[in-house]
Amino acid sequence: MNRRQLLARCALLCAVPTALQAAVSLTRCKVTTVGAGPDLVLIPGLGSSAALWDGTVAKLKTSHRLHVVQVAGFAGLPAGPNATGEILGPIVEELATYIAAETRGAPAVVGHSLGGLIGLLLATRHPKTVRKLMVVDALPFIGLLYGPSMTVDAIRPQAVLLRDSQLDMPREQLVVSLGQAAARLTISPENVRKVEDWSRASDPSVFARATYETFITDVRDALPAVSIPITVVYPGDPGGRADALYRNAYAGAVSTKFLAINGSRHFVMLDQPEIFQSEVDRWWAG
Repeated sequence: MNRRQLLARCALLCAVPTALQAAVSLTRCKVTTVGAGPDLVLIPGLGSSAALWDGTVAKLKTSHRLHVVQVAGFAGLPAGPNATGEILGPIVEELATYIAAETRGAPAVVGHSLGGLIGLLLATRHPKTVRKLMVVDALPFIGLLYGPSMTVDAIRPQAVLLRDSQLDMPREQLVVSLGQAAARLTISPENVRKVEDWSRASDPSVFARATYETFITDVRDALPAVSIPITVVYPGDPGGRADALYRNAYAGAVSTKFLAINGSRHFVMLDQPEIFQSEVDRWWAG
């Protein structure tokens, strides 16, 4: 190989990362990258801001390369193409493309609520994009909250009613409803206001339609084909009902660990930040 050929080869190799980066056009979500080290993807839930992960980012940014996701249409981020049509499927495909281009090998993924469901969909539809998964208070089928025999077909009419009622709700009534919901999802008044503000700043159509898609998505049948380790984190309760619910829901998974964090509600990382961060550290090292 002569000098001219060598320079041309080097120029081509150096151009590859730039070309890959340019090829990833994020329209369904926004991803902010912080820190350096092994890749970790953080996905928030329904109506939530990427700021949900501020505590995690502050703790891990010196040792990890964090990819912090926010779904378009949530917490003030413009809806973009999420304004119409399907939401979850296109987000999963976009994130799979992003991960393939922007991470060094399959990263670890942490997803909360709807973000946990997105993580499960990534693991089932694109198994090579996830090395290990932490699901924070998310079920593979939310219909299990209504009973172990619930099915997608059985819950679909209720999901349609919920979606349409949210879409038709006057703004003033929607604000009240979101505030009432926030009060049930986290403990401190400060965090209630934070969650409420994120929900109120979300696009009502994206919020309602994403809720509907969550209700009619069931990945339980795909879990036996997922070989990566899954850790399921959820709020503990004195009667152990959450333990039974989650263990039954993930019974088909090959490798699953369960962790109940007491003194928390749905937003575990806000209610018990130190415990949550410690568990993320332990999960990462395990």
